[in-house]
Amino acid sequence: MRMRIRIFISLCFVFFALRTFATPEIKYIVSFEEPRTHYVKVQMEISNWSKQELEVKMPVWTPGSYLVREFSRFVERLKAYDKDNVQLHAEKFSKNGWRINAGRKNKIYIEYFVYAYELSVRTSFIDEEHAFINGAGVFMFINNALDLPCTVEIKPNKAWKSISTSLDRQNPDNPWIFKVEDYDHLIDAPMEIGNHYILRFEAAGIPHEMALFGQANYDTAQIKIDVPKIVEEEKKIFGELPCKKYVFIVHNIPNGSGGLEHMNSTTLQVGRNGYTPGGSYNNFLSLVAHEYFHLWNVKRLRPKPLGPFNYDQENYTDLLYIAEGFTAYYASLISRRCNFITEDGFLSAVAGFMTTLDNTPGNYIQSLAESGIDAWIKYYRPSENNINATISYYTKGALIGALLDIYLLDATAGKRGLDEVMKQLYDEFYKNRNKGYTAEDFIKTVEKIAGHDMNSFFGKYIYRPDTIPYKEFFNKAGLILVDDNLGKSIPYLGANSSFINGKINVTAVERNSPAWRDGINVNDELLAADDVRLTDDLTKFIATKKANDEILFTVSRSGILKTVKVKLVNTPKVSYSFKKSDQLSVKENLIYQRWLNE
Repeated sequence: MRMRIRIFISLCFVFFALRTFATPEIKYIVSFEEPRTHYVKVQMEISNWSKQELEVKMPVWTPGSYLVREFSRFVERLKAYDKDNVQLHAEKFSKNGWRINAGRKNKIYIEYFVYAYELSVRTSFIDEEHAFINGAGVFMFINNALDLPCTVEIKPNKAWKSISTSLDRQNPDNPWIFKVEDYDHLIDAPMEIGNHYILRFEAAGIPHEMALFGQANYDTAQIKIDVPKIVEEEKKIFGELPCKKYVFIVHNIPNGSGGLEHMNSTTLQVGRNGYTPGGSYNNFLSLVAHEYFHLWNVKRLRPKPLGPFNYDQENYTDLLYIAEGFTAYYASLISRRCNFITEDGFLSAVAGFMTTLDNTPGNYIQSLAESGIDAWIKYYRPSENNINATISYYTKGALIGALLDIYLLDATAGKRGLDEVMKQLYDEFYKNRNKGYTAEDFIKTVEKIAGHDMNSFFGKYIYRPDTIPYKEFFNKAGLILVDDNLGKSIPYLGANSSFINGKINVTAVERNSPAWRDGINVNDELLAADDVRLTDDLTKFIATKKANDEILFTVSRSGILKTVKVKLVNTPKVSYSFKKSDQLSVKENLIYQRWLNE
């Protein structure tokens, strides 16, 4: 008898030990009971939970978009209960966190609803036609347990037949259940659910899927020809395609453009007429090239702060000029390599980076490195004064990518450029070490390619807002930089405005401009000029004047009429373009050809 008792006690001990130390498991059940109301219902089933308390949280931001968006503001009706349907005490303890008295129940159910009615690449959207799920705003995580694997079951509205996502199906025969490695992978795989058109093709030996939602003038046959070209060209840089499949989710909307990268997928927004052969279709291909380049740059080759992520707060890095700016540069460069644009088209894009940058007063205030840190409070939350205080790490980062490419090609007699920098970084920090790189790591890699110290370059053009001697760089490729505004008389006011319903309202005033100097304010309504009613767009009106003309504006400021005298000046704005030298040296021609026609 005593032996039986001992065995029984031992078995109980083993049972409770196994229960205590068993790895918790999570299952998400996502349902759309009334999509017309724009709500998604989420149920979390948590098994093998052995602690007294359980904390769940909703991210405050989504990777790839550097703004705290407070996704928890759309969460409501959260409740928790056990397997016997007995409700457990749940309370909100922070803006994005809930604490549940789990009582060592082993199996816990958490149910909540999310309102989703913002169709962007960063947010979720649900209506009767479809559901787009961006995971950071829908799926909660267990605090301090981001590494737990999970299962996701989608219960679609009965009218919906298809789902597109990069997640792996748990069972190939069931398209609605997925097995996910951890939370990071879960929210890095958006879902398009509904009756969208699915375009499938193979590129570089890998299956690709494009989920096209919304009517548009796309040509699927042409897309199947052109997108694989992008895949192949970008693969050449890194030497491999680091995914088993790739999914494009494309929302065709009345107007719009943009994308957000993910580990094995991307979400794009395209205007319904954005596939017209020529300009707009080339813009679509450039967007594809940009987001696909993130398959390597950012999602695998990443700055150190960008993974593992802290979903409770900002994740700061001063390297967004590499993550996004270099990607913007490669979007143009890949378009050239695929022959989507001509040499002149590519050079025009590079000249456009310079024109935009030099016409931004903030270029002389904010460094490129600082612009990455400030993305969280300035770039994604612009004020009317942003033009005077900030720059875009996309624009200047793209320009620095071009300048660095030419610089390295010159330093290595055309043998190595930015491609080799990106490949070496990818091999060392992703493939060999699986860790993020620092600013010092990046500079050292560039120095290895260049063969000499690069601290002066980075100190001046990355960490200080110094003026860049463009000609010194582009002359290395036999290119002559031209300012098409030089020598012209162009009147300049320096006030940006909106023209709506016949009203001119000032939206921004540029630093040191006549409008800045003489007292035009943001939000002024410009009523008249020299006692004549203004009835046209401000830009068109100023174009009728001459430099040095004086204008007496009548403005309405906070409902009070005032007069402001402004003296125009000749524009300080630039308009850059390139001319190719008539007599290129052998080295200049080598660099030019390697840069534009590799």
